[in-house]
Amino acid sequence: MKVFLYLRVSSEEQVKHGYSLDAQYEALKDFCEKNNHVVLGVYKDEGISGRKPYTKRPAMMELLNDLEKVRPDIILFTKLDRWFRNIKEYYKVQDILDKYKVDWKAINEEYDTSTASGRLYVNIKLSIAQDEADRTSERIKDVQQQLIMQGKVLGGTVPFGYRIENKRVVFSDDIKIVKDAIDHYLMHQSAHAATRHINDLYGLSFNHTRLIKIFKNTLLKGEYKGNLNYCEPLLTPGEWDNLQEIISRNVKHASNKRTYLFTGLIKCPLCGRRMGGVCDGKSKRYRCAYHYMNDCNMSHCVSEKKTERFLLDNIEEDFKVNVTLKPKKRENPKKYRDRLKRLNNIYLMGNISESEYKKEAEILQKKIAELSKQEQPKTKSFEKGWKDLYETLTEENKRSFWRSLIKGIEVDENGQPIKILY
Repeated sequence: MKVFLYLRVSSEEQVKHGYSLDAQYEALKDFCEKNNHVVLGVYKDEGISGRKPYTKRPAMMELLNDLEKVRPDIILFTKLDRWFRNIKEYYKVQDILDKYKVDWKAINEEYDTSTASGRLYVNIKLSIAQDEADRTSERIKDVQQQLIMQGKVLGGTVPFGYRIENKRVVFSDDIKIVKDAIDHYLMHQSAHAATRHINDLYGLSFNHTRLIKIFKNTLLKGEYKGNLNYCEPLLTPGEWDNLQEIISRNVKHASNKRTYLFTGLIKCPLCGRRMGGVCDGKSKRYRCAYHYMNDCNMSHCVSEKKTERFLLDNIEEDFKVNVTLKPKKRENPKKYRDRLKRLNNIYLMGNISESEYKKEAEILQKKIAELSKQEQPKTKSFEKGWKDLYETLTEENKRSFWRSLIKGIEVDENGQPIKILY
């Protein structure tokens, strides 16, 4: 029989219980020799928790990727908790194994997943393993919370403007820059302007996203994970709340999802870099981001509306182009599949009646079937009379149209479109 061997250990288990990778490998090797199994691959996840998603376990991902190429008969591991300590993740991987018709076996435990009672036993064992891991995690969190309430640092890095001294967070010399940035932001209510201000004044290379992240940190008011007096505050709670309200208002205004028709098609006429889309709430424009970092003299923006009109007025009339039109987004059926799996587990463990199970399962199955019938992208051919058809397109499909037809748009130093590039 052709087999894969899977070994896993977290550092804590290795120390406490002796679940070393070497010990697991020796046990699996002996088992294979006694049963005349041929080992096609050995996969080792070292220092990886069994509660982690399978996508975060490198050896697990390598094993699953190799299934299609090698096709083993069975996957061997020493105990079920070496495979998983998380029911949800177990069933995700089990679906993949079922697809390739690959079995698994824990050599030190007996399981039979071909029967309802066998599957129930697996669920129980996984539940126990998950509960043990959860309890360990809770104990660690309790210890960490005690340290936090004492004002001590758990480790890692601290935000700009702070440093660690005697296991506590204190101000660094850079805190004056943070205070200056906050004052500038409150006065002008522009993260870009505040970023330019401190970059110019202190010789930094911040971007506005990093600055906003600093502004949102509760350390500014001396708070961290429930400890209101974790460190010395830079702002009072009222000042910090006011700062968050302004950020929320400005971000909400700027974060409306918009489709920019010509993203990537317009280059700055001065520095040659691609211009990005911006919106002031009324109109969409394109600008050179490097101008705001004093690295380009292009101060003019390019109007999307004017650019679109320029293209429609000057585009070659005699062309034929096929455009893939994206369908409207629909709800993902994945979450309903996950619900159905959880329902199956609950039923197998005897926590609901058969009638309740059938009723709920029928609802979920209908929803999954409905959402699985996703509308596929359509290809539309544009030739004669294309302008009338163009006007009926969504913004996203207009964007696809231009990308299918032209390679770029040349603009002058005043932000006016002057040439279409094919």
